Amino acid sequence: PTKNMSHPLAGNRHPTNQDAASRSHDSRVVDLSQVVPSEVDALLAKELNQLTVCERTSAIEEIHGVHNLEATVQENRINEALLQLQAEIDKIQFKPAYDEAVRLKSKYVFDRKFRLKFLWAERFNPEMAAIRMMKFLDIIAREAFGSQVLLRPILMEDLTPNARAVLREGSATVLPARDSSGRRVLAILGDIGAKYPPIDRLRMEQYMWQNLSDDEDSQKLGIILVLNLSNMVQNANDTEDKTNIGKLLQSIPGRYAAIHLCLPDAPLFNAIKGTFMLLMGKANRFRARIHVGSPTEIRYSLRSFGIPTECLPVNLENNCKQYLKSHLKWIDTLQAKDIARKNCSLEALSSIIDCPRRQDCLLGKGRLIMKHPGNIEMRQLLEAKLSKWESATIKEKAGVSWEVVREVKELGGRFLKEDPNGWYVEVADEAARQKVSIGFRDLVKRTRKRREMESTCKEQRQKSIPDDVTTGLENNSETQPPLQTLLESDTFDFVGVSAGSFPTKRRKLGETCKFFSSFPWNNR
Repeated sequence: PTKNMSHPLAGNRHPTNQDAASRSHDSRVVDLSQVVPSEVDALLAKELNQLTVCERTSAIEEIHGVHNLEATVQENRINEALLQLQAEIDKIQFKPAYDEAVRLKSKYVFDRKFRLKFLWAERFNPEMAAIRMMKFLDIIAREAFGSQVLLRPILMEDLTPNARAVLREGSATVLPARDSSGRRVLAILGDIGAKYPPIDRLRMEQYMWQNLSDDEDSQKLGIILVLNLSNMVQNANDTEDKTNIGKLLQSIPGRYAAIHLCLPDAPLFNAIKGTFMLLMGKANRFRARIHVGSPTEIRYSLRSFGIPTECLPVNLENNCKQYLKSHLKWIDTLQAKDIARKNCSLEALSSIIDCPRRQDCLLGKGRLIMKHPGNIEMRQLLEAKLSKWESATIKEKAGVSWEVVREVKELGGRFLKEDPNGWYVEVADEAARQKVSIGFRDLVKRTRKRREMESTCKEQRQKSIPDDVTTGLENNSETQPPLQTLLESDTFDFVGVSAGSFPTKRRKLGETCKFFSSFPWNNR
């Protein structure tokens, strides 16, 4: 067998043919009535024990967002992986959808960006990437859509009316914010299209995953899945739907960095949890985390993993107006991207940004924009350069603003504003400089106001002190004898510090206690 290509980071073990067989075995149909939760837990413990210390540590760090396994791959390494991928594809004998794409002379299937999705999904293991790619082409061309999707990406017009209805109901959506590590979050909060055929659900999921995998950050960092099992009883009992789940996990052009299963504390859901743990396969099982409790408890638990719970409904169900509004806005963004793909306008497609990165700076007003991590970092940068801004002339202030714009872009950030249609677009450099200048002016106003308030409070505190207390404090050294004189006098007692005002009593009593604490017999 050919030698598998190693991952850029040391310590990462590639899947083998045995792993592929275990994946196929894991995708078998699971009968909910036959699932024993204790046996599923024992299986998970056995698989965790088979991992090396490095693999387990890397997986835990990636789940919490502390460290991502993927790194920047050199260009020559990518070219080598693409060549090995083609060699592995040629070794596969039965690949009807791929052969059909060759007969149709499809440029899409041979596109570099299309193939990189599967290499990133399998962490640059060409053998497993070839298997995943063939399964993906077979599902979309032979089961879900037809041979037309071998020539171009899947569009919303390829979905049936039922599949579009499943998409719009909001049971599955992508949150408008990323987690603390910059990864997209896919939330499934109920039975996906419970009243529609399973094939329509499969079409919708393939379309959704195609759009998720177009994001390069999602290819490299993976996707976070939040699965609310309290509303998925019907999907867990549907045999055909469970089969489609197994197909989807083995064929999607991406991978899950972490899977969060949310369920109430009830015996029924232990069996449902076991069913989904078996369906997700060995490659995803050790990345799963279980959250049990009320919706509020689950939200707090998810927040500890860096998931933006403010974008989730309070009850973790798809009946929140704000949640549905955000979901419909995301669908409008997908439709705009489809129009750009049909017109072959790469410039228009790249200008549509449905979710800002954490280092991006957003233009606009509102609490959500003010709390965006990129805006917080920019305000900290403005505070660091405030003294330089205040001492600069009018012409020099423009140069200080340009410095901030350059530093934000060097850190990978962009200056974005929300389009009236619902997505974000990048603004020109001059608009970004004006945004920075306005930020400086607002910061100067807040700083002056804070200084004035501090000065006013200080004056009020001084005026509130009585005159006799002030006089006693000022003349304390003249009116009161030294501490050593008091200690040597025969008339000294602890109440003897009563001479003078109350602040004087408190100060001298503290000095007396400090003096006696220095004697060696004090501990007795």
